[in-house]
Amino acid sequence: MNTNRKIVLITGGTGRLGTPLINNLSKDYEKIIVLTRNTNLKGKNNKISFLNADITKENLGLNSNVYSQLTSNITEIIHMAANTSFTASYQKAALVNIKGTKNILGLAKKTRNLRKFIHFSTAFISGEREGDIFEEGLEHNAGFVNNYELTKYQSELIAREHFSQLPISVIRPVLILTNDSKNIFNVMLDKIKQSKFFIITGCPVTNLHLIPLNSFVKRVSSSLNDLQSGKAYHFANKPDQLMTLRELVAFVEKLMNKKIMIINHKIQLGKLYNLTGQLFHSKTFFSEDKNNYLGGKKQIFSHIEEYLK
Repeated sequence: MNTNRKIVLITGGTGRLGTPLINNLSKDYEKIIVLTRNTNLKGKNNKISFLNADITKENLGLNSNVYSQLTSNITEIIHMAANTSFTASYQKAALVNIKGTKNILGLAKKTRNLRKFIHFSTAFISGEREGDIFEEGLEHNAGFVNNYELTKYQSELIAREHFSQLPISVIRPVLILTNDSKNIFNVMLDKIKQSKFFIITGCPVTNLHLIPLNSFVKRVSSSLNDLQSGKAYHFANKPDQLMTLRELVAFVEKLMNKKIMIINHKIQLGKLYNLTGQLFHSKTFFSEDKNNYLGGKKQIFSHIEEYLK
């Protein structure tokens, strides 16, 4: 095999993050193989191909010949596939986030010329920890807001068990801000827009952690070659530009001419708490590489104005 070839296998490449990331990466690879359960997808160019597979099944649901070809040909793996639902049961979240990760690691261990394995985690494996959160910190017993956080925490622990065997780097973004109506922050904006009166539970000085999709994709694309094996990287807001819940409410009230009440404690209000409880945290994420700080208040204010037009 030509040792200069770059052939990457990508999981989770058909979603809101994966699609723009693949488009950005296409110039850097000889071939991009995207695992998907959608059999009707076709690549926009001859570099990108889609392979029908299921990461929750043994050998990814592939026949032995195809699986063997992957282990012989791919040189990098980018593992983004995840169940990102904040309301998923533990069983459903673990199926993709834990079992799927184990199966992709199994493929990686059999890959003959693997140079890089990028594991997409989340900054919110920090769960209900508060205060300053650094990249080298991982294990804790503070608890988790939902099964997404818990199973992503567990999947990163599994990935880290393979640090000595595989060239694994971990990417931990905060929440990624997209323009579609399913984004959790936009769901909240739409609920406020539809309501005469809206209640948010949380402390007024808790922080909102959101980074723009385009900025994140651009930074990840440019930094992949610089990521070191055995390390985790936060992609977060600049610590001195974090928006508090109080600042967000004041801005939205004025922009939308709405009344929003902040209830200053964690009471269980069903879906309402589940929604707002994901967005506001008494913590700050720090990154060793300052280039991984991707915006703050200004970008969030601009997004709100644009989205609510």
